Amino acid sequence: MIAKPKTDTFETEMGVVHGCICHNTTLTQLRALCNDDPFMVPFACQQTRCGSTCGLCVPYIQAAVQCKADELDVMWSASFEAMGIKPGRIAIIEREIANEKRQGPVSPAA
Repeated sequence: MIAKPKTDTFETEMGVVHGCICHNTTLTQLRALCNDDPFMVPFACQQTRCGSTCGLCVPYIQAAVQCKADELDVMWSASFEAMGIKPGRIAIIEREIANEKRQGPVSPAA
């Protein structure tokens, strides 16, 4: 779950992405570091360490810079791909969810 900034802490808001919760960095801050230039996203990630922990924020950072948005709805792979953005870890999670639905939940070992 991605969180919404509230002063210097994060407040949870379901369904909306406001930034990287792993490194407490907002999309607004990341866009400023990139100067809204998509080619600067790797620089912003390097400076903030965003994307270095779970990696789920990377396609959102790219989309925020491309759309000049400070918040985004939660998106799946198809939405990122339609924007020309590789979904990364989001695609992996989607595949895992689909596999679990097909196979059913795994029961714990006895």
